[in-house]
Amino acid sequence: MQLTVRVTGVCVGQKGAGPGKQPLPAAIVTEYGFAGDRHAGPLWVRRTGPGKGTEVFNERQWSAVSEEEVRVLSQRLAIDLPVGALGENLRLSGIPGLSKLPCGAMLRFGSGVVLGVSGENLPCRRMASFLARRSGEEEVERLFIKLATSLRGVVGWVEAPGILSEGDVATIELPDLEVERLIP
Repeated sequence: MQLTVRVTGVCVGQKGAGPGKQPLPAAIVTEYGFAGDRHAGPLWVRRTGPGKGTEVFNERQWSAVSEEEVRVLSQRLAIDLPVGALGENLRLSGIPGLSKLPCGAMLRFGSGVVLGVSGENLPCRRMASFLARRSGEEEVERLFIKLATSLRGVVGWVEAPGILSEGDVATIELPDLEVERLIP
């Protein structure tokens, strides 16, 4: 079975511009993420936990959410979530379970861009606060993390650069998960 998704939104958010991102008709994807985006780069500095302040491989050079999951989240929060509101670089349609894609899944676009999935994009307090201010609904800040779990999309790295545009189509390749190969 082959999964196919369509790009319904492309966004870039510059450093210092807050968590939301600006929708664009197309964006250049470099080997380190979306050109001009605050999450682009080969390395990332840990902001919390053990190793805080340490530079590590940037496993969140890009992020994506699905139209289907955003619709559910929007209903749960009772607010509008237009393209870019969740800080995504890509909004995709055709995959209601995008947040469940495993590490190692690959999104292969017709343009030649290939994006690797490192994991689920976990909901955070910064986004909760941003959405509460944006919507004018104080309850959103309190409810976001609980209600957005498993609906926040995925993050990952760039495997092959190029240009992505609204309307582009990608196939999703799932990693080989043959358990018997792991057990002698």
